[in-house]
Amino acid sequence: MDIVLQKHLKRQIISQQGGFQVIADLNAYHGFISSLKVSSITNDFSHLKMLGHVFVVEDAKDLAQIVRDVTRYGGAYRPEDIYEFIQRRSDWKVIEKTVDKTMYNLSFKEDCIIV
Repeated sequence: MDIVLQKHLKRQIISQQGGFQVIADLNAYHGFISSLKVSSITNDFSHLKMLGHVFVVEDAKDLAQIVRDVTRYGGAYRPEDIYEFIQRRSDWKVIEKTVDKTMYNLSFKEDCIIV
C-alpha cells in the first residue's frame, strides 16, 4: 500500500495548501496502519508520513537540504526519490533553479560557460 500511495502522489501536482491535506491523509493512513501492529509496514508509513512535509516547506533552500539529507527518512528514500516528490509541487518551476543551485552548489554565472 505504501508503494501505491507513493505512485499516486508522484502523479499529482500538489499546491502548498493541498500539501496540508496530503499530510492529514498520510496521518490517517499511518494511524490505520499502526493499528494493524505490523512493525515493518508501520515503519514504511512513518517515513511516507514524514515525506508529506516536502509539499509545505516554503524555502527552496530548505527543500534542497531535505533532498541531500539521506538519513532524514531512515534511509528509506534515496535523494532521487525525494527529488521526484518535490517536482510534483505546483510551484516547482518557480523554485527549481534555487533547489538545484543549492543542492549542487552551483553558481550558474561562474560554473556554466557556453563556448
